[in-house]
Amino acid sequence: FLRYYSFMALAEIEALEAEDAKRQGRKLAQQVLADELTELVHGKGALAAARRISELLFSGDVAHLGESDLAQLAQDGLPSSPIEGETDLVTLLVECGLANSRRIARELLAAGAVSLNGVIRQDEPVTDGDWLFGRYLLLRRGKKQYHLVIRS
Repeated sequence: FLRYYSFMALAEIEALEAEDAKRQGRKLAQQVLADELTELVHGKGALAAARRISELLFSGDVAHLGESDLAQLAQDGLPSSPIEGETDLVTLLVECGLANSRRIARELLAAGAVSLNGVIRQDEPVTDGDWLFGRYLLLRRGKKQYHLVIRS
């Protein structure tokens, strides 16, 4: 796909392919293609922002995400849900699809498998202080399942 969707020199692409043939795990060419397409479609600024947001998400350091970063995550397709009124973590987990039932949601919380805004939570109440910028909650189940809750 690099040959079709990038402006990289053929020699660079062949060098990436050779390196990927030796690597175990995720292929480097996938990341290069993602970077190339993001820069082509959105520009260098958006590529830098996407890298920074991804790093913060996967390191668990979501406290450094800004309000514009959270809005960008919702726009870019991170699963998100609007919510009105007061709620608790059990209800949120079920409504967001991170748990199939209230019982499973309580088990996930008890096991420490849920984080709210980067902090593992085992209790249920969601307070006004939990809302980032008064409007966002970033839920994570396990290591990779994220959901952004947006207060209307």
